[in-house]
Amino acid sequence: MGAIHWLLEHGADPNIPKSSTAPIHLAYSLIKYPGGLEALKALVKAGAKVNEGDIYKQTALNIAAHHSSGAAILFLLEAGASSRNLDRNHRSALHFAGEIFPQPQGPEAVKALFDAGVDIDLKDSFGDTPLSRAGQAGSAGAVLWLLEAGAKPNPVSRQVLEKLVRRPDGAKAVTALLKAGWYDGSLRGGGSLIHRAALLGFADVIYLLARSGEDPNAAAEDSDRPLHWAVEAPPPSAEGDIDVIEALVSIGADVNITGAANVTPLHRAALLGFTSAAQTLLSLGAEPNARDKDGNTPLHYAVKSFKPDVVSVITALLGGGSDINAIGEDGQTPVQLGFALCSVPAARTLIDKRASVRGLSSLNSPVGSLAKRFSCS
Repeated sequence: MGAIHWLLEHGADPNIPKSSTAPIHLAYSLIKYPGGLEALKALVKAGAKVNEGDIYKQTALNIAAHHSSGAAILFLLEAGASSRNLDRNHRSALHFAGEIFPQPQGPEAVKALFDAGVDIDLKDSFGDTPLSRAGQAGSAGAVLWLLEAGAKPNPVSRQVLEKLVRRPDGAKAVTALLKAGWYDGSLRGGGSLIHRAALLGFADVIYLLARSGEDPNAAAEDSDRPLHWAVEAPPPSAEGDIDVIEALVSIGADVNITGAANVTPLHRAALLGFTSAAQTLLSLGAEPNARDKDGNTPLHYAVKSFKPDVVSVITALLGGGSDINAIGEDGQTPVQLGFALCSVPAARTLIDKRASVRGLSSLNSPVGSLAKRFSCS
């Protein structure tokens, strides 16, 4: 650093370029070393242009942000650097908040950039805002800070939430995003915050929402409850998120609560063909013979599902106490419904499990013959 002082004292040009890079552009690097801050001050005092762009139109502030140097950012802003210059990707220095925030003096630097007038919702060439990039970086602290400062939550993708929630304090950041109105158009709309957390498969977020007073039995617009949404969680939680189901019940969700059409979460799991979800609900006290508005049980729903795992779902329901010969209001048992719908695997399984075939044929008739009688083959 002494060499910088000596050269400046002897008339060296503080703006001398090398491949369009001036000494001030290396502020982020200089400031890491003992005496670096004093050397930078000397450069500025000697006339270094803090807002001069390099070949890519990046100023020293843009470069310092790209390299996550909180100390350099603070110095350059104090020296008169413009916070509004954008790099070649149309990014402001605040777009690097996620990388800056965890570093020494990072929170102070992010605040200084915001206070300097950087647009907190500015989109770069890829459509990302400082908040969405902070989420991509997995920086829960930056996400929380930007939301508190008024950043809009919706540019953040669901994939970013799934990454962020696994980071330290990530559940807090995701909870804050949901409370700020985050919504992804690919997901089912409506519902409470706990409904959305359940559908996303975020158990830790559910716990935080419950602590803040959210109702685990809240009804969505169609009367479905968070447990119904947990069961139908889309990929990657394609079997219903077991941790979320258990979390909801642990905070007071009624495992037998009814939603649209008087359907319980177990009905929904059976209809979707989700064996693990059905087993979990049964282990938590779900009523295996609950009736919907038409008198149908979860076993009837399993037969109607036509899902690849219909046999394992039926087996799980029967193991949990489902009445194999339950009669719905239309007078049909599950096996009769199976033949009526030509759900041969379901009907075969039920007959193998000793379902009554009264009204179908003799007990000794092969399933194939019964299927032909019902025009299923």
